[in-house]
Amino acid sequence: MLVKVTDIKDNVIWINPIYVKAIAQSKKGVTEIYISYGSQWAQQTSVKVRAGVDEVAEAISAAMPMSMLESVAAAEQTEQEAEATRRAATVAATSG
Repeated sequence: MLVKVTDIKDNVIWINPIYVKAIAQSKKGVTEIYISYGSQWAQQTSVKVRAGVDEVAEAISAAMPMSMLESVAAAEQTEQEAEATRRAATVAATSG
């Protein structure tokens, strides 16, 4: 999910959280979001927003797709289900 931010010049920017590399408090009330985009020689830039670093971190985290651990767990579960199906098919074929 994209995250809508307004930079310090009041430009609205929609950021894909996958491309956020870091965030840091720039000065009081301003947070800098470091992003990369483009080709394999990815351009890197930052966007300064008038918001606290915790607020920005929470918005970006909430917009992130399923975490790596959840993805791995889902893949393992799918593999276990497939293996169980194969075993059941083998048992059915040999017991017939």
